[in-house]
Amino acid sequence: MDTLKRPTDTIPVPHDSVETILRIKNLNPYVTLPVDSTLNYKLEINKDPSKYYWYLRNSPVGLRINKDNGQLTFKAEKSYFLSGRLKYDNEYKVFLGVQNMDNPAERVDTFFSILFYNTEIIPSRVKPSVSSTLTVEEGDTVSFKVQCENGNFPIENITFFSNMPLKVLSQVKKCDDDFVWAIPFDFVKETDSGKVKILHLSFVGANKFMTKDTAIVKLIVKDALNYPLAVQDYNIAVRNVNTYVLQLKYSFLQLDRSVRGTKHT
Repeated sequence: MDTLKRPTDTIPVPHDSVETILRIKNLNPYVTLPVDSTLNYKLEINKDPSKYYWYLRNSPVGLRINKDNGQLTFKAEKSYFLSGRLKYDNEYKVFLGVQNMDNPAERVDTFFSILFYNTEIIPSRVKPSVSSTLTVEEGDTVSFKVQCENGNFPIENITFFSNMPLKVLSQVKKCDDDFVWAIPFDFVKETDSGKVKILHLSFVGANKFMTKDTAIVKLIVKDALNYPLAVQDYNIAVRNVNTYVLQLKYSFLQLDRSVRGTKHT
């Protein structure tokens, strides 16, 4: 009987410690998508995927992940952007994670960025909240909001012009600012044709590339009676007449006394 022990290999097999750490193998840190395109991307890990589940946090509307297999899906529908729920050229930071179902401590939390762009050029427009022509009278207050309809690149500032100097109560410098102007009673002059004056209000919006859009509101200002001033003038006239009448009465009284005194002498 052979009692000699056969030699055995005592050199330990090196263990790859890197492979024991859970990691996502194919995550792209930056994703760009055109409008009306579809994202269909399966994320992979270095371990048995059946023991793990996926999740998203702070994801933009429409972006989903299959919790069982890590399949990312998204349809960049134009309606999301028209409704304002998503914005073009805005970087969204999406937090992503995968976790062991049996061992919650084994997990990976990371993030990636997604940006949407539009291949169709949609210009931004300045949209006052009133019609393009307004008829008003002296003494009225003109007030409306200067809104914007944003396209690919939103309007960042608005400049106001008019065809004659105005003393406005508020300055319009950006979208959704209010234009307020109290029309003075002496605005329409006697020499103005038809006792009206036509005013053109121009609102020029510009985006970051200085691409401009102009909206014009036409004001037809009619001459009107300055009622408070008329009442004031009337009261002054009444007071003057009453004073004059009293003066006349006093004068007649003095004259009557003088005449009576002369008769007695």
